[in-house]
Amino acid sequence: MNERQETSDTAATRRIALFGLLGTLVFGAACLDLYLNGATYHPVPNLKIFYHLILHHDSAALLLQIGILAAALLLCPAPWMQRLLEFIVRHPLRLGGATTSVLALCALLLYHNHPLSMDEYLVRFQAQAFASGRLTGEFPPALLDRLIPHGSTFLLSCPESGLVISKYWPGFSLLLAPFELARVPWLLNPLLFGGSLLLLHKAAREIFPSQPLAPGWAILMALACPQLLITSFSYYTMPAHLFFNLAFSVLLIQPTPGKAALAGVMGAMALVQHEPAPHLLYALPWFAWVAIKPGRVWNILSLVIGYLPLVILITWLTTTLRSHALGGPPLFADPAGAVALLTAAATTEHIVAPSLGIAWVRFLALLKLWAWAMPGLLVLAVMGAARVRRVPILAVFAASMLLTFAASLFFQGSQGHGWGYRHLHYCYPALLLLATAALVGHAPAEPAAPSTHAQSRLLAYVCSVAVMSATICNLQRFSQVQDFVRNHLAQLPRHDPTEASFVFVSSGGFYSTDLVQNHPRLEAPTWYLLSQGAKADEKFMQTVYPKARRVHLGPDGSVWKLVKSGNAIPR
Repeated sequence: MNERQETSDTAATRRIALFGLLGTLVFGAACLDLYLNGATYHPVPNLKIFYHLILHHDSAALLLQIGILAAALLLCPAPWMQRLLEFIVRHPLRLGGATTSVLALCALLLYHNHPLSMDEYLVRFQAQAFASGRLTGEFPPALLDRLIPHGSTFLLSCPESGLVISKYWPGFSLLLAPFELARVPWLLNPLLFGGSLLLLHKAAREIFPSQPLAPGWAILMALACPQLLITSFSYYTMPAHLFFNLAFSVLLIQPTPGKAALAGVMGAMALVQHEPAPHLLYALPWFAWVAIKPGRVWNILSLVIGYLPLVILITWLTTTLRSHALGGPPLFADPAGAVALLTAAATTEHIVAPSLGIAWVRFLALLKLWAWAMPGLLVLAVMGAARVRRVPILAVFAASMLLTFAASLFFQGSQGHGWGYRHLHYCYPALLLLATAALVGHAPAEPAAPSTHAQSRLLAYVCSVAVMSATICNLQRFSQVQDFVRNHLAQLPRHDPTEASFVFVSSGGFYSTDLVQNHPRLEAPTWYLLSQGAKADEKFMQTVYPKARRVHLGPDGSVWKLVKSGNAIPR
């Protein structure tokens, strides 16, 4: 390594450390301001849980991030760093399988195989309905206000028939249904993330063909981002969006009619996962990319044709489900009504003019993106933007992310629950590939000897940060999530879920009403209902199931057990 390269590496290392430390300090100042003055800002929906997670989880991660960024400066380059990257490059399938296995265990042991937020419950609810051989759930009409505590905010229901569906498009639920049928629903998202690592490996290899270690950097940094791992053992739809959007992009890096048609299929899968808006925003720059490449006419035509079959099928299914739940006519009997249903289903948030409140919440969301990524990743991504002229495809990835974020300024809401900034989850490849561009710009163009490569100060620094983040930061976040889920489940009244019983959940806890989750056909032995107070619940049970007896009463709610009823509640 020559003196000029060494000086450049040292300066770049200091920039990452400095701006990384400054970024975490800015986040700390925002957390302090939020703690002192958060209630004074303009109201935006779902801020309670959003603020809570920032103050109680994200702020605790700041000191750890600062420590890692500082400690990595003291570490010397080591030969194992080169060997680690080479192992990742040579064995992506083995690494993807190991990651999938670890995340599957986390889904069971840390996440307790539980849909924590209502967004997670909705997609699993619809998947359970499909796995039962039905299109909809069905609740007794008289119990709808008890079984659906949030009204029509999440689950849509027909008061006359009791038919119930998720408000989301059914793409993810269709993917999840076979896993529900096999009783391994917790396995889907870990598999999708394992597949995403393989796609990321392929994307980096195609974008940086002269840099053999580029795929290793991209995957190592992905594993160092707690948001990617933790969301991948939840029931959120974001891992599916990430997988299909990344597959869509990889196929269009060098488009041909065949690749474009397959990209259309992947895009259609992303489009119908839970709502169309995320993929529409992501895909627009890619259509522009295809339009400027040779063979644009046939490629765009093939791309559109690839979209059509699945989009038509899921559109029909979505409008059919909604017409069932809302008591309307089927799709082809009322095209105008179908269009209205699809318009209502296109996004779960209303378009509004940007405001100070929304800008403040989006600023906090960017800070969450920072806090849940590898320390310094965003600084690396900005440094990598300087290579866009030499690698134009990076601009397309970046444009998808920037367009998605810009559009979020016109939608009200904070995201509520979620690990990291989940509304940009499926744009993460942009950060990883831009950061990779910054790193390979400081590496030799040809494969180098281990001793030569390891002498790069910048590469050694980033590798040290990534390894510490992949271990220490992930363990910290895993612990936070486990405690949060365990404390949330502890709000349920103590009961045996294998016995036929009614569990009335108090609304006085922290998002305790989210615990009112039932099988769409009420096939589970235990039914969970919203409590309306001890006296009202007792009167309700005497009217509906007079043979039940109360076995628990407390501030968390009550439990009523059926006498000699077997292991199911009679309908």
